[in-house]
Amino acid sequence: MSKQPESRFWAKLRKKLPNGSKAHIIRVENPAHPGTPDVNMCINGVEVWPELKRVKALPKLPETPVFTGVMRAEQRLWHMMRAEAGGRSSLVGYVELEDIIYVIPGKHVMEFEKMNKAQLDELNLPLEAMWKLS
Repeated sequence: MSKQPESRFWAKLRKKLPNGSKAHIIRVENPAHPGTPDVNMCINGVEVWPELKRVKALPKLPETPVFTGVMRAEQRLWHMMRAEAGGRSSLVGYVELEDIIYVIPGKHVMEFEKMNKAQLDELNLPLEAMWKLS
């Protein structure tokens, strides 16, 4: 049986993340608290909660939002509350056909589903920004 699209994305992303004694990375399944992100990472003492989102391809029109309808209300609320508490979370979006990974700070969760490619490009961070202190 072939892997589901999100599993393929996770396998690809996992290869890009640090490993070893300074990295603790786990996939999270939390039915007790809906909205909890897909992954918890602590890398070099920096904890972050990435939410993984995937779409097949970029929209044909440049002004069309890329990740429309991918977030549940519980997920938006979780990221808003984490940002208000000063915690780190990220929205990690993957556009499969174009092989583009976007890393958007979780504090932008309310705008994320409305962002077109140009807006995502503007906010996109390098993958390492999730766990680097600035």
